[in-house]
Amino acid sequence: MCCYNSERYIKETIDSVLGQTFQDFEFIIWNDGSTDSTKAIVESYHDSRIQLFSDVNRGEGMAAQLACRHVTAKYIARIDSDDVWLPEKLALQYDYMESHPQTVLLSCPVIYIDDKSVELGHSFPVTRISYLKRSIAKENRFPHSGAIYRTDIYNKVGGYNNVRYFQDRLLFWKMSDYGDLALLPLPLVKYRMLAGSVAHRIDSSPYKEIIWAYKDKIYNEKGANETDIKLYNTIYDLIEKNHNDAFVYKQDKLNKLYNVLRKLLGDVTAYQLIVSIKNVASFLF
Repeated sequence: MCCYNSERYIKETIDSVLGQTFQDFEFIIWNDGSTDSTKAIVESYHDSRIQLFSDVNRGEGMAAQLACRHVTAKYIARIDSDDVWLPEKLALQYDYMESHPQTVLLSCPVIYIDDKSVELGHSFPVTRISYLKRSIAKENRFPHSGAIYRTDIYNKVGGYNNVRYFQDRLLFWKMSDYGDLALLPLPLVKYRMLAGSVAHRIDSSPYKEIIWAYKDKIYNEKGANETDIKLYNTIYDLIEKNHNDAFVYKQDKLNKLYNVLRKLLGDVTAYQLIVSIKNVASFLF
């Protein structure tokens, strides 16, 4: 798990990992230069399986790359610092990987939750392996917090690239050359839906055309050109710098709108709710 200023949700995330029915694991936590109480919260746990590393802020791609250098286990399972694993997640995925040696990557559907951990709906998996392997060239159907993959294959493809934003899809695309990609049919992760996504920040930026073009180029070349990655990261960091204050303001407004819509619309699917938010938000912001 990589974390940056994750104090609001990280305890719930850590508890869900330590509460797995499968208990034989090492829990590597990489603190990517947090300035809030994230590090103190992690240090409050006294569990020999937790290994905490802290560094200056380098971005998620480099943080994931550095964290995985400390892995000694046969498999790597990734979780984002605001998501939640269901108790059987590791056990079911471990058994699947052990009985399917040709599978290099396994993930699962997710249950969508809001900022207060209220369940909104769930995703629907495509489980046909042949389709999944073909589709990774165009889209990522493998939730990052649901993913488990073979450490030897991860190392063989060079691991995570130090690229902002889509490092998971790029890694899975590289790994697809070495075996099957699969999805279990049942949701084992709670995925937190928060306002102000990375994709939205990029799409609202004057640099969106060039950054999406470089993203596609990096992806199609499977991260082979470090010069392209450095230029992409420079543009991405410029977007983050220019939009940071506006993002915090909009996130607060959208979260309030999100809660109002949930009360007005009742028990609706996550998809319907997000569409409603986007339609209304387009008039407000």
